Amino acid sequence: PREGADGEKFYPGLRKNERVAFKVGPPEKEGAKCGKAYDLTLENGDLVPAFQPGYLERFTKTQKAQFGDQVFAIMSTCTDQQDMETQIVAAFDKVKENIERQRAKMERAGVQFEEK
Repeated sequence: PREGADGEKFYPGLRKNERVAFKVGPPEKEGAKCGKAYDLTLENGDLVPAFQPGYLERFTKTQKAQFGDQVFAIMSTCTDQQDMETQIVAAFDKVKENIERQRAKMERAGVQFEEK
C-alpha cells in the first residue's frame, strides 16, 4: 500500500499486461521463500497511480447495480408500503454516500476531476 500525506492507505492497481519496475528485498517473515517487492513504479519510472482512469465510473456503476439488486429484494419481501419506501430510501442514501466517500478519497489522493 501507498500512504497519502495524512497516513491514509491506498492500494494502487495495475492493468493487465502493464509493465512495472521494482526492487526485491528479503522476505518479511522468517521461513518465507519469496522476497518482498518495493519501490514499485511504472516501467518509465512514474509512480503507479492510486486509481486507474475510469475507476470512479466503474465503482459508481457497480454501486448502482447493487442498489438495483437491493431494491428488487426489498420489493420482493416487503409487504408494508411505508416500510418498503423507507428501506429503498435508506439503500439509496447508502449508495450515494459510498460514491461520495470514494470520490473524496480519490481527491485526497490527488485525482483531478473535470467539472460537469
